[in-house]
Amino acid sequence: MAALASLKAEILDLSNRLQLANQERDHFEKTAMKLETERRRLEQRMAEDAELHEEQLTELHSVIAELSRKNLQQRSMIIQEEDTSGKRK
Repeated sequence: MAALASLKAEILDLSNRLQLANQERDHFEKTAMKLETERRRLEQRMAEDAELHEEQLTELHSVIAELSRKNLQQRSMIIQEEDTSGKRK
């Protein structure tokens, strides 16, 4: 009789431990899903930020190219004016 009671107690203990393990597993699965969702959101944000920065970089390259062209144009006008006024040849 004592052996049967001991087995019942052990079964009850194992059942309780299994229930706790299942609850922990469920908690970890929920946490993992939340983290995966957050990771995807952050990846999307990083991709959007990278695209925005790429657009800004392209725009800055265009501005630099335009300013360089204007600078070259102004230099060439100054040299022509100096050549026509006789100051520099």
